[in-house]
Amino acid sequence: MTAPVTIARQHFLTEEGEQLLISYDAMQAAERMLAFVNASGLEPSEVISDPITTHPLPVYHRDTRFGTVKPELMWHPLFWLPEHVGLRLQIRETENAEPRVETDAEWALRIAIELTRSGVYSPEGGWADVMALCGLDLDNPIDLARVEAWQAGEGDETLDAFDLAALFRFSTDNDAFYEAQELYPALTAAQWGFTAASG
Repeated sequence: MTAPVTIARQHFLTEEGEQLLISYDAMQAAERMLAFVNASGLEPSEVISDPITTHPLPVYHRDTRFGTVKPELMWHPLFWLPEHVGLRLQIRETENAEPRVETDAEWALRIAIELTRSGVYSPEGGWADVMALCGLDLDNPIDLARVEAWQAGEGDETLDAFDLAALFRFSTDNDAFYEAQELYPALTAAQWGFTAASG
């Protein structure tokens, strides 16, 4: 067990018992993409929704605070991933090949594996609540304003210091990447079948 057993969690988009791998229904995937865009305030171009996973993912950039995300959703751990997890990896197919960047599907699959293996996401309990971990309550207008100010660039001792990797054990030595690369062909084939059947 890599996460505290008493951690506060919320279900969001996924249902109780649902894994993060493979979207079984094309219409549901589209609806979740729209729901995530509406809830977060992000533009569709700032979100990756690949049917190899069941939950849309925000596009990561170095040193981002996701300043355009609605503060009400900043409890979601997808906006707090360590950079070594959230940023895309460079892949060298062969020793002499030029490196390439992870594709959307490769990246989404790796992130889904990281989230599940670390305990950030639990099929039974849902998503770890980052604001609860920080001792904040986004239903409190004062705390909500505090998060919004931090997103805008103001300093905040608690939010500046928050590190998801200090609470959850993410993979080392690119373990999740290698697992994702191994699973990718089979999961892609399975996903195509489910998507075709749901169309």
